[in-house]
Order: sequence, then C-alpha cells, then structure tokens
Amino acid sequence: MVWIHGGAFLFGSSIDGSYDGRALVGFNDVVFASINYRLAAFGFLATGDPELRGNYGLWDQSEALKWIKENIAAFGGDPDRITIFGQSAGGASVGHQLIGQPSWEYFNRAMPISAINSGTQQEGFRAYPEQIPRRNPYSDYDKFVDRIERFTYVDKTAVTVNAIEQQYIDWQLADNPSTNYFYNYMDLMTDEAFHCPAEHTARTYALNGNKVYRYYFNHMPARSIWPSVPSWWGIAHAEDIPFFFGWAFSDTFNWFQTAEEKTLALDMMRYFTNFAKTGYCGRKWWSVILTWRDNDGQEGGESDWPEFTVPGLISKEFKPNLPDIQGLRSDYCQLWNGFLVDLGEYTDTISDAELAWREEFSRWKNEDLPEWRTSFNDYVDNPETCDP
Repeated sequence: MVWIHGGAFLFGSSIDGSYDGRALVGFNDVVFASINYRLAAFGFLATGDPELRGNYGLWDQSEALKWIKENIAAFGGDPDRITIFGQSAGGASVGHQLIGQPSWEYFNRAMPISAINSGTQQEGFRAYPEQIPRRNPYSDYDKFVDRIERFTYVDKTAVTVNAIEQQYIDWQLADNPSTNYFYNYMDLMTDEAFHCPAEHTARTYALNGNKVYRYYFNHMPARSIWPSVPSWWGIAHAEDIPFFFGWAFSDTFNWFQTAEEKTLALDMMRYFTNFAKTGYCGRKWWSVILTWRDNDGQEGGESDWPEFTVPGLISKEFKPNLPDIQGLRSDYCQLWNGFLVDLGEYTDTISDAELAWREEFSRWKNEDLPEWRTSFNDYVDNPETCDP
C-alpha cells in the first residue's frame, strides 16, 4: 500500500507522524510505503511551453511508483498487488495517476481518500470569515446569493445562480426574512467540492466496467483533528485519517477514541487493506478464507460493503454499525454533474445563436433589403425591362 500525502500541493511530507503506518501494518499484515514529491512552484510551476512543462510533482510520484514496482519484493511486498492511496491533495494525486497512462503499469488498485465529507470548513472560512468566532453562524438571503455568485466554481450566470438557489433554498421558509441560509451554503459547497465530484468519478468508473467501492465518513469524532473554533464546522475534511491510520493504537499520538470509535477504526483499516489485497471490500468467499481478518474483537456481525453500481448507488457509511446508504445526495449531484453542465451549454448556445441571428438580421436589413428595394423600384419604373 503506497501512501501519497496531502497538503494542497503546497506543503506536507511522507515523514509526517500523522501518516504512521504501523497500526495499519500490525493489524492487517500489509507492506506500507510512503513517498515524497516536489511541491508548490518546484513541483507545479509551468510556463506553457517546453521550457517549463510543469506537473513535476506528479512525475515524481510516477517515478517513485516505478521504483516500488521494481524493488518492493525485496521488502516482502507483492509487485503485482500495489495499491496507491492518498488524502486531500494526495487523493487528487491518486486521481491524476489513474488518468495518467505513464503510471498505469506501476499499480493495480487505487483509493482516493477523504474526498467525501459532510462539511467543508475551508469554504465556510473563505465565504463567511466574520462567522468564524460565532457559535450560531447566520447568513441572510442576500449574502447567500452573493456567496453563490462569488465563491462557487461553476460558470456563473444569472440562470445558473438561479438554478442553484432553486435546489438549495427551503421554499417553505423563504418568505421569512429571518431565515438562516448559512448551512444551506455549507451543504451547497460540500456537494460541489466533495460529494458530487466523488459521485461523478464513481459512476464513470463503474459504468466502464470497474469495481468501485464508495464510502461516506459521517461520524463526529470524540476528538477532532481541528481546533475547537469555529464550533459549527461539523465533521470536517480529513477527520477520517485518525481512523484508517489507527492513531488510538499508536504510542506516537496518545490519541483518545471511545471504544465504539476504536471498533470503527479497526473496521475501516480492515476494509481498506482487504481491498488492497483482493480488490474486494466485501465478503467474496475466497477473499474471506484467504485474507479476511476479524480484527475488531467482535464476534460476527461484520458489515459487508456492497459494490457501488449504476443503478444501485450504494455507499458504505463510516459511522458505528456501518450502515449502507443508497443514492447519497444523488438529487443534488444531478444538479452539479448534469443539469448545470447542460444549462451552461444551452445558454452558451443560445447566446451564440442570438449573436449569429443578430448579425444575419443586420446584414439582411442593411444590405439585402436596400438592394431588393432598389431592384423593385427599378421594376416599377421600367416594367418592360423585366424578362418574361
């Protein structure tokens, strides 16, 4: 299992103690490797010409994977069962390597992690910095619309902004001037930045014949990796890291988790490593016999993880008891992944068509029509000149 660290492609390192793989290895009998890559301008500055092509950080990752492929057997690893996984920018890196053909021969499976969360505090900071110290954040309607126009990533026109409003406003409350739209905005940004890109990726890979498993980390941890301010940010980006790296089982962290959370962490580590070994998160009979490890201390009752299919759309919800969830935010994701894309194309097409029509009308009015009038007047004045 090859770990690619996050850090917005600006900072981070594989030697960060947060990524200590000993619990993952100790409980699940895998070989763990982590890599570094160039960051910021050293890794991604590009001039748009052959002098400085850019993406050197991604090429570093590819070269590291090549080295691991060629040498991991000497460390007890299997060069034919290499799984890349990463979080945040590391998860994005996994996605880039999935579509970057030069790396395909160096790994077999891929896990972009922390791509789905029920809140994204960074977007709240950016859009509502004045709400950071407040226990009960608030946004009125005008600010809500302003934040859509300023901070969403979609191509913004009056039509697309209105479509987003239609989806995210509770119209039973819209006539009340004191209605709070702050959490509507948080839901909106979480969908656009996390839920819906993940759903689009999962759908695309599943529809092209790949085996896909999707999860939704939806547990408010007893101890957060983030400061206590602001208090409103909920289950935040990267809260799953202490679970799948087993921080509570490592003397490196002295990390508090409840007994229920430790069970969840063990189950998450088991799911991930079972996928790395067999390609299955669920209980295929042969993967159970060969590699399934009941490592949470509970007898029976292990929750299977169904494959994500279309139709089906089943995700595993990572919280105690590990329920399945079907069609996670699918109605909202249809807006971002389908309707807004089509709407942008339709409105662009209408604009182009209108411009072409106006140009054609102007030519007809200023050129064709005067020419026709001249010809008609000539005919009226000299009808004998008209051929029979």
